[in-house]
Amino acid sequence: MPIRIIKAVSSFEKDQVYKLRHKVFVEEEARFDTQEKRVFDRFDSFHDSESILALEKDMPIATLRISYDSPVGLPSFDHYDFSEYIKSLEGKCACVGWLGSLKGYRHHPGLVIGMFKTATRKIRMNKNRHIISTIHPPILPLLDKIVGAKAIGDQFFSGQLKVPMIPIHIDLDNIKPGKREVFDDPIAPIIQNSDERLIYKNGEIVIKAGEKGHHAFLVMRGSARVVAGQSTESQTFDENHNHLLFGQGQIFGELSLIDGKPRTTTVVCHSNELDLMVLNQETFYNELVSNSATANQILKILTARLRRNIENKPMTSNSELLARIMLDASNSGEKPVNQKWLARQCGIWMNDMNQITEKWINNRWIDIQSENFRILAPEELECLTNL
Repeated sequence: MPIRIIKAVSSFEKDQVYKLRHKVFVEEEARFDTQEKRVFDRFDSFHDSESILALEKDMPIATLRISYDSPVGLPSFDHYDFSEYIKSLEGKCACVGWLGSLKGYRHHPGLVIGMFKTATRKIRMNKNRHIISTIHPPILPLLDKIVGAKAIGDQFFSGQLKVPMIPIHIDLDNIKPGKREVFDDPIAPIIQNSDERLIYKNGEIVIKAGEKGHHAFLVMRGSARVVAGQSTESQTFDENHNHLLFGQGQIFGELSLIDGKPRTTTVVCHSNELDLMVLNQETFYNELVSNSATANQILKILTARLRRNIENKPMTSNSELLARIMLDASNSGEKPVNQKWLARQCGIWMNDMNQITEKWINNRWIDIQSENFRILAPEELECLTNL
């Protein structure tokens, strides 16, 4: 079952956030006492504060809040004096707080990463570079692993929350390869005004042939494959079958939104994890009507798929998917791309990837520095994606 991640907008969604905080921080962790069944503070009333909510089968399971610097400060200022440290930073700061999940989901693969992906995207869209926060120390190793969070002061005890806390800093412009790729958005996504994400695990079904379609999907990270003429339970990729693979920045599921008919194919998660932006019919249609550039892109996508079928070339090779994801994650060659991360995104074994990239290295299209690929000839890889 996929994890659904949304920005809490409605009164009902915000109430779910406050109730979930109570469940996590009062009932499960006993951090503080309150007679209320909801936990909130003054920053929740500010118009620019944003709460992210993760759900499974409509049940709230995790949440966090984003606050932006203003004349009243940031929530973390109530616990630690960041004033001198902030003076040394270039760029604006945001704060992530109230990060919590139900006990049964604290080791769920991709949940915290998915939450932080959504949060960092929001923070960057608001032209902020830095995240500062005070967190419970056991969380620091996880945040360091996924996004390079660093402690900037000593651990202290919070009398208000009744737990140890530690101040941290994340510089979104200086996340190392292998971590950076996870949090960078695709280059020039076709549509980018959705506040809903879905996180799938390998082999999980995203859309199923014959069902009515109410959403299209933009691949933010990972890869998906079309399953045709075989069991939807198959999780292995075979070059001899007619697969179509979607990598980051690509869209699928749009045909049912255009003609109103049932899904023509089944699409499953191909990589270890798949991060999708969800586009509802209203958003999709509004974008097509108001933005001619988007309409032209969608037309080119549909035309390219039709041409593949006419020419009996429906399959996407590992080489094509690898080139597409490498180009996008590197910003067309400007940034390095971690090898292990790339293999996971493409859903292929390292040995298989190395067989492909060895030819590219010999052709001097790419080279290897430490554990990272650097693109030397982006135009050559671009040609592979248009086969």
